[in-house]
Amino acid sequence: MPDKSKMLDGIEYFLGLIAFVSLFIFIHLNMSIELQDPDIWLHIKTGEYIVAHQTVPHTDIFSSTVHGKEWIDHSWLVQVIFYLAFHYAGPDNLILLSSSAVLIAFLFLFFSIYKQRRNLTFAVVILAITILASRLRFNIRPENFSIMFFSIFLFLLTRCARTKWVFLLPVIQLLWVNCHGFFIVGIVLVGLFLIAEKLKRMDALPWEWSKIDILDNASYKNLLLAFLLSCLALFLNPYGYKGVIYPFSVTFNSIGKLSIFYKYIIELLPTWQMDYKLISSYYILIAISASLFLLNFKKINLAHLFAWLVFLGISLRVNRNIIFFNFVAFLTTTNNLTQGSGFKKIGLIKKPLSKLIYFIKFALLAIIIFWFSKSSNFLLNNKHYIFEQDRYKSGLFGIAAKEYPVNAVNFLLKNELPGNIFNRFNYGSYLINRMYPKKRVFIDGRTELYGEEFFKDYQKIGNLDEDTINNLFAKYDINTVLICGTVQDIGYFAAYFFNNPGWALVYFEGESLIFIRDITRNKKLIEKFRIDLKKWQVLEADIDKIGMKRVFPELYIRRSWMFYFLGLDEQAISEASQALRILPSASDAYNIIGRIYIKHKSYGKAFEALRLARIYDPGSQETFISLGDYYTGTGKIDLAIESYKNLISSNPRYAEGYYLLSQLYYRTGDMKSAIKLMRMAIKITPFCAKYYRELRDLLGKNNDPEGVMQVYQEAISLGLSGVSAN
Repeated sequence: MPDKSKMLDGIEYFLGLIAFVSLFIFIHLNMSIELQDPDIWLHIKTGEYIVAHQTVPHTDIFSSTVHGKEWIDHSWLVQVIFYLAFHYAGPDNLILLSSSAVLIAFLFLFFSIYKQRRNLTFAVVILAITILASRLRFNIRPENFSIMFFSIFLFLLTRCARTKWVFLLPVIQLLWVNCHGFFIVGIVLVGLFLIAEKLKRMDALPWEWSKIDILDNASYKNLLLAFLLSCLALFLNPYGYKGVIYPFSVTFNSIGKLSIFYKYIIELLPTWQMDYKLISSYYILIAISASLFLLNFKKINLAHLFAWLVFLGISLRVNRNIIFFNFVAFLTTTNNLTQGSGFKKIGLIKKPLSKLIYFIKFALLAIIIFWFSKSSNFLLNNKHYIFEQDRYKSGLFGIAAKEYPVNAVNFLLKNELPGNIFNRFNYGSYLINRMYPKKRVFIDGRTELYGEEFFKDYQKIGNLDEDTINNLFAKYDINTVLICGTVQDIGYFAAYFFNNPGWALVYFEGESLIFIRDITRNKKLIEKFRIDLKKWQVLEADIDKIGMKRVFPELYIRRSWMFYFLGLDEQAISEASQALRILPSASDAYNIIGRIYIKHKSYGKAFEALRLARIYDPGSQETFISLGDYYTGTGKIDLAIESYKNLISSNPRYAEGYYLLSQLYYRTGDMKSAIKLMRMAIKITPFCAKYYRELRDLLGKNNDPEGVMQVYQEAISLGLSGVSAN
């Protein structure tokens, strides 16, 4: 029997090692996705500037709107590293560098708690959940160095607190304060451990809390000294005390002045507002770690409890912080599971239950190996077709050129358009990288630099507030407008300039458009480059060249959507028809055709197209919108309501969905629901004058003059034009 038990232990250990390796392969592949993060280009360009000028910028150098304003570049050291890696070794090695930081982080995390072979299965299972919960933050960014340093801090505090290795903390803190603005979490973590040690020494804690992992006096003094040295190390940065207080000011502003960013920018949203499907593993980790604290309540490690509570609060406040909680939760969960009474009870289980325990362990490890291997295989085989080059490109390594306005920027640089540029938020960093110092941007991802008021104005421009557009474009001498992004995001914005006689279209590429002012100084440029899209000739798809390859007709779909938003129905249908020649199951093409038929009240033809859109992609957001429009047009309000509800369910942060559903409830006489939905639309997109006007009208029809006045005052306080009190 002992031999059989030993054999089962050996099998468990072997499976555990395979599962462990599969987890790290999964991390590496997820971190090796081609470059597509919008902010990476700012970091590379700033690193280039620092290397070239041998100085760290203290004021903004990249924008035309806040040029010269004080800027705390908290990631300067990582930016230098990123630039050197990218410049001398290419994008693939930059990706490998960032991937290595995350892999090192998870290695230190794992070995901060793993000590014995018998604990491997438990540690691997919890690590798998931790990885899935953290996947949301897998990207190429300076934050990865904060994750790595945080993990090393956890390792030193749990495995080396009784050794001289604890004096590595201030050394790492010195690097951290020059690498990323999250350096403060290291100080917070050590501070929590010290507070816990102080309380243990008071011997006033319940049960055995005072005895669990208490340090001897010499180790306690060493940790305290390391903490003080770490605090001093914070001031060894190019900005001195201003660099130290930076994270505190950002945290403070997140509740006050800069709160607007925490409503609009996805990574800054409160975690509870995120799609549950994206962060379900995070909630599972919370539940497991909390349960094990309760099961092990008599022998709680106070430092672990403090860290768990603090980082849980931080992670719930802002979703980008969840990875720090996940690391702490892994530590506390695995510790409570393997060191607590629950694990000891499992160890005492005799047969036949011991066989069941082995079976459960083997099953869990097999599931991990299968699922993570399958996911890794998907990443390895994921590729997309590049029409211009007639080839497939892997989704791993390299640069995702389709995510950036490469050709549009080439046009800008080649033709040296005069004046300043207006650009969208997500593309500012890419433009900085490509165009500085020849051109400066309107806005980029440095939210704390631009401030709340400027961002409010930017949002009003995006929501087509004409007064704001005219005033800010005049103030900052905006002569060129570069519009790029997904067509659904930019369609109405592009249509505004397309239909405005004061602007001329000089560049068009589906999801990238360039307009310049139609004024005297641009006369020669307009004569040379003006594009008349009404004369657009659709390029017929070369089916022979594509052959038997199953490719998505992305270029045709992009152009078709844009023509639809610009009101060029004939061109939109022509592009959609070519898309269907390439891929008959392209639901976007059917949606575009269907909406155009709805606009012309050809409901029979619209239904034929939308039926196919629904069949080929039943969960498509665009299909829900199209069907809602179709059912509204044909008077089938109940079905229209159902479609818009499905739309909101598929994307709870799509403000227009609430607006559309509100209009239908008004038509049915359900004023209460209509008003509630319009308030939801405003909550998601608070700078859209159209939503305020709609809510004002609904409240007026509901005989609520106080509500009307409140909406009016709200709109005025936000500087929205076109919203009167009646």
